[in-house]
Amino acid sequence: MRYAVTGPARAGKSTLFQILTGREREPERSNQEEIGRYELPDVRLWRLAAWAGSDKVTPAWVEIWDPPGHLQLEGSTASRLIARLRTLDGMLYTLPGYDLEPSRCIPLGIETAVAFERECFQADLALLRGRQARIRELYRKSHEDELVKEDERIGRILGALESGEPVRAVEWDEGVRELCRRYGLLTAKRIVYVFNLGERAWTPELGQEAMDRGRAACPHAGWTYAIGRLEAELCAMDPGERREWMEMYHLPDLFPERFAPILLAAMDAVRFYTLAPKEARAWLVPRGTTAWGA
Repeated sequence: MRYAVTGPARAGKSTLFQILTGREREPERSNQEEIGRYELPDVRLWRLAAWAGSDKVTPAWVEIWDPPGHLQLEGSTASRLIARLRTLDGMLYTLPGYDLEPSRCIPLGIETAVAFERECFQADLALLRGRQARIRELYRKSHEDELVKEDERIGRILGALESGEPVRAVEWDEGVRELCRRYGLLTAKRIVYVFNLGERAWTPELGQEAMDRGRAACPHAGWTYAIGRLEAELCAMDPGERREWMEMYHLPDLFPERFAPILLAAMDAVRFYTLAPKEARAWLVPRGTTAWGA
């Protein structure tokens, strides 16, 4: 699975990419894409591996895509970036706030998230309406039954969008889900919004307030926070020194640990474990999958 780390210009996208993947973007590569691997922290897997005597431990992971710097959601390159986002499984959307006062960062972040949701709705509506018109034109010529089925499924999706429901908020049959995958509908993508807070403004209460107010504004998405610049430095520290700094800032965990359960919930996925002497491994499977199916 591949998730894009995206958001407004200068929101701290590449910092979050670095925290999750351990790969720092070089300045000379700013206009090139970066792809890294985020391994979901998993204490239980290591305990199971020790119990099984496994030689190798492989956590569950997802790919993180950091777009080239010249592709932005604002301006002339927006359509190109949206086209790429349609091909991915989900998005990690970074909300600006690291250089703002606490009283401003949460309202601005929510406003930015709501505006992006609106853009996704408009992009999907335009795509589906255009496709529906094309299908009806083709049907007048060929009278194929498959075109009637597709037209009906598009109508159902349009009904949800026009009533304000993102596609990911509705339970669909497999035929509609396949159509959503084929079209790459943005409102069907799993999305996690991340408030990128500054260390001077950070308090545990601010982080909790940001998540609570975010969920109220966009309930069909995941919400979390990061103290981007600080946590990038902490992740590079010696563990002992890191713990002292975390206690100083009242940080109970770091973004890679904080992000994992939010991502799993957004994906509606769970970990499935396989144990053997050679390897202990965690896999991501859809929630509700049977052990046999996994």
